[in-house]
Amino acid sequence: MTEIKDTENLIKLLDDNDEYVYQHVRGKLMELGNDALPALLMSLTNDNPLLNERIKNIIDEIYFSEVDAKFKALSEKKENILEEAVFLIANYGYPEMDMNKYKNELDEMSTKLNLSIDKMKTNPLIPHDDPLQIIKIINHFLFYQQGYKGNTENFYEPENTFFNDVMDRKKGIPISLSILYLLVCKRLNLPTYGVNLPAHFIIKYVDERDEFYIDPYNNGIVISKSEAVKFLSRIGLTKEDFDSISFLKIADDKDIIKRSLNNLVNIYTRSGDTQKTEQLKKIMSYFE
Repeated sequence: MTEIKDTENLIKLLDDNDEYVYQHVRGKLMELGNDALPALLMSLTNDNPLLNERIKNIIDEIYFSEVDAKFKALSEKKENILEEAVFLIANYGYPEMDMNKYKNELDEMSTKLNLSIDKMKTNPLIPHDDPLQIIKIINHFLFYQQGYKGNTENFYEPENTFFNDVMDRKKGIPISLSILYLLVCKRLNLPTYGVNLPAHFIIKYVDERDEFYIDPYNNGIVISKSEAVKFLSRIGLTKEDFDSISFLKIADDKDIIKRSLNNLVNIYTRSGDTQKTEQLKKIMSYFE
């Protein structure tokens, strides 16, 4: 009880006109970190604009210091970091978010898809070794049964990148819908990978026999490699040229994370939110 009272007394000093006092109190509250959050949040109900602004800034800094440390630790891992990073980005926007709720939802979707795929394999009229049949099932489930779609009306809003928003609203931009697709396919043990196109993001399916592209932003439309080569041949490119195009190469987890973070940097830069812009740039630097 004494510690809570001490924290409350510190908070009351946040609107002191003396900058030295303010910075000293701010430093003490930052040292307390998460332990100071309950009292800080309760103090937001007051009618003092300056105090409110300073409390909000400190709360934001405490939340950021925690998520920043998690991002730094994550960046030191070599692979299989996409899902954790996606939910950390969402956690940056929504500090109180329960990521297990969304991970469980992904698990449930994958379980339903597995049942549909197993059922398909019992049909003698369908070639079971054709991955396109599985992709058709995934596309039908995600884009028609679940209702996921591209957000064509408000492309430049942070909710299109925060993964909890994407799952709650069932809409997003090319990279966020592709991430959804990748996380589902990973649970189904399918060889799918991200592809960083200029101004777009798609998925590549590749195994020993098959190679094609999937566009989740456009309801999972499939483009075969031969179709892509044929299209590029019309503008004078050969198959060898196609194979050497750098932006058709597989994007690793860090590439995808950087692109997602950069989307948010651009959004907050446009809106003039300098604090969020600088915070996200710092997080991005860990993945360079």
